[in-house]
Amino acid sequence: MNNPHKNARTTYHNRVLIIDRVLNEGRSVHSVAADFGISARTVYKWLARFEEHGYAGLHSASSRPHSSPYQLPDSWIECIR
Repeated sequence: MNNPHKNARTTYHNRVLIIDRVLNEGRSVHSVAADFGISARTVYKWLARFEEHGYAGLHSASSRPHSSPYQLPDSWIECIR
């Protein structure tokens, strides 16, 4: 998924730059965060995703929950229709 949501502060390209500046240029996390107008926590998040998944981890992910435990059963939904 390459289309970031409308409130995303970074894109895939920005995330690659963030990783490059911290890991290859040796810049501090706080300095890079200030450059991009994001928090240091966000930079650490992208660093962790990069270390776990490589460049594939820098793509936008769905924010949809993995499960919906309180979702109505299918039989109830059929009754409503």
